[in-house]
Amino acid sequence: MNFLSRNLVFLRTKHNMSQLELANRLNKRQTAVSSWEKEASRPNVDDLLVLTDIFGITLSELVEVNLSQAKAQTHQPSTNRTGKSKKIGDEKETEDEKEILYKELNKSLQKIIDSHAKNIDLLEKLLHAKEIEIAQLKKSEHK
Repeated sequence: MNFLSRNLVFLRTKHNMSQLELANRLNKRQTAVSSWEKEASRPNVDDLLVLTDIFGITLSELVEVNLSQAKAQTHQPSTNRTGKSKKIGDEKETEDEKEILYKELNKSLQKIIDSHAKNIDLLEKLLHAKEIEIAQLKKSEHK
């Protein structure tokens, strides 16, 4: 399951940030953040990486974990690959860490794509069945 939009709202409010403040940190418009939070669109890979830096979490946490429940149970800060705690404003990840984040993101995105592909297959089958049903109704009307 993808928790990105819920986590953005949770993290932004936890850090006392408005949508506009977060958007400014990302060099985006407030409407982009709003759109992400409403699941109308998704941030690109670079924006996701900046979000992990801003909130001091991993990409997996941002996308795959319901942070509003998980963080309530444990208040341990996330750490980067070296085990160093990440905080808002810390330096950017090294190139190796970014590569790992890209791989995590690809894995997460592939899960989402696979899930949507299954839904699309089902919808196509339903559409095909409806097309056949409509064709049969039209045929029976002409008799």
